[in-house]
Amino acid sequence: MERKVILPGEFIGKNVKVQGPFYKIQDSYYSSIYGLLEDNQNYKKIIPLAGKYIPRPGDLVIGYVKDIEFSNWIFDINSPYIGILPVEEFSRPVDLPKEDLRKLLPLGTVAYILVKEFGRERKAILSLKDKRVKILKKGRIIEIPPVKVPRIIGKKSSMIKMLKEKLKISIIVAQNGRIWLNGNVDDVLYAEKIINYIVKYAHISGLTDKVKEIIERREIPE
Repeated sequence: MERKVILPGEFIGKNVKVQGPFYKIQDSYYSSIYGLLEDNQNYKKIIPLAGKYIPRPGDLVIGYVKDIEFSNWIFDINSPYIGILPVEEFSRPVDLPKEDLRKLLPLGTVAYILVKEFGRERKAILSLKDKRVKILKKGRIIEIPPVKVPRIIGKKSSMIKMLKEKLKISIIVAQNGRIWLNGNVDDVLYAEKIINYIVKYAHISGLTDKVKEIIERREIPE
């Protein structure tokens, strides 16, 4: 499968099927972003290489409490938009007159949390009422461009499965570009180098096998 880097305004083709961010002038298609052009048999696909995280219902993100109001927590979710966790979406019922929200989730609390809604007033409504979510009390958080998250996960989760198996640490990759790493300190720092390598070379084919070889030889990737 052929891939090449494209720039905003670059010509994609005429009378073709295109997936991704593009604009059309008569019968001609042009890329509206900086990204990769994947040339498939029946269509062309534009894959973004940069961009901010835009919340979508169903996303699982890593955020931290940046403010507390009377009946909700305000989360930084690595987005131009804030996240709001109403008390109704806490993991258990909260008795507001009797319970202090600052003790339930103090400022700085880090959570792997669900985006329940997005759209109204351009705010993401978050929820802890999901079996997949958790409070992250230990570990290290790193950030990558959100558009590179699919490359860290890989096709059919091939990359992330390999990383967990070979690196021997716990890893959570969130849709907003934040990644939680937990384990032996040296292994976590090595994993960060590996992830940065994947981000840097996300555009090349056969990357999963290449990364696997690097880890097995315990090389420091450049």
